[in-house]
Amino acid sequence: MKNLVLTVLGLLVVSLMGMSCSEVKFASEESLDKFQHPVDPPVDPPVDPPIDPPIDPPIDPPRESAKDTFYQQADNTQVDVLVIVDNSPSMVEEQDKMGQRISSFLGHLRDLDWQLGLTTTDISGGQYSTKGDLLQFKGTNTRVLNKHVNNYNQAFLDTVKRPESDCFFDCASSDEQPLRAAIQAMDKRDSRNQGFFRNNTDLVIIVISDEDEQSTGPSSATKPGEVMNRFKAIWGNTKSLTVYGIIIKPGDQNCYEDNYSTGGNYGDFVYEFAKSTGGLSGSICDRDYGASLSSIGQRVRTLINSFMLSNDVDPASVKVTLTPAQSIGWKVDGRKIIFDKPPAAGTKIEVDYLKPAKKN
Repeated sequence: MKNLVLTVLGLLVVSLMGMSCSEVKFASEESLDKFQHPVDPPVDPPVDPPIDPPIDPPIDPPRESAKDTFYQQADNTQVDVLVIVDNSPSMVEEQDKMGQRISSFLGHLRDLDWQLGLTTTDISGGQYSTKGDLLQFKGTNTRVLNKHVNNYNQAFLDTVKRPESDCFFDCASSDEQPLRAAIQAMDKRDSRNQGFFRNNTDLVIIVISDEDEQSTGPSSATKPGEVMNRFKAIWGNTKSLTVYGIIIKPGDQNCYEDNYSTGGNYGDFVYEFAKSTGGLSGSICDRDYGASLSSIGQRVRTLINSFMLSNDVDPASVKVTLTPAQSIGWKVDGRKIIFDKPPAAGTKIEVDYLKPAKKN
């Protein structure tokens, strides 16, 4: 029995030793990779983007203020009208259309105290040059038309049709200068043109021409600002000037092409002058000037209720004070203050406003 026990124990020992000496297998790196999960690289914590310093809002430049003072005249129904007609060759048809339809213009002034004078664009010093002199109206003994002159419409037609324009060799100058002619006409207010430019009476200038100042508006040409400066130097704020044109309007290609063969050019100077004074421009290519002249006449009527400011104006800034106080509506049209009806005679009119912001 004892020997049996020892035998069993021996067999167990041998068996255990065999197990301990058996081959042990290790997993390869390749097989390990199948069970390993990739590890993402460490991520830095998020960083807020830099904050720009606050930007101050732009500061508008200081606005320049202005003030004009006027006094309502006792009789504010007067208006002086200076017509400056192009008397160069090729203008015969346009002069005729102007003369035939002058009644469309003057009809709107029938209840006003109007005067009308006529000069030409020729200031050359030649045979047909006027240099701002008013022409004597045919069939009359006067250089100033008004509603008391018999047949004033016919007198205007007979005079505005210039014989020197219907020419072949002996012609007026083709160097049209209506703006320089306007200055020369004003400079003769106390001599050759005495009696036309009345004190405290608004002035209207109507230019009819198929070309610009000095034909093409070169640097040597008289500018609208020069005419206005001369006007202000003579009359200050006691008179208002409004300009109208019957011209080849800038950008009207068809009209330009219709007149190009005879020397026509865009009337840039007159157009800008009219715009800056609250006037308007009609087309010289219209078959009938009646509509343009009627519109001008209607516009002229507003002169009796209007006052021209001495500067460009920001319309939203305007303040009008009437002394004595009156309840009268008004509006701003360009540089003009137009009242719904004329203030009472003797009224002091004060207009405070800001000039437009200067462009950079």
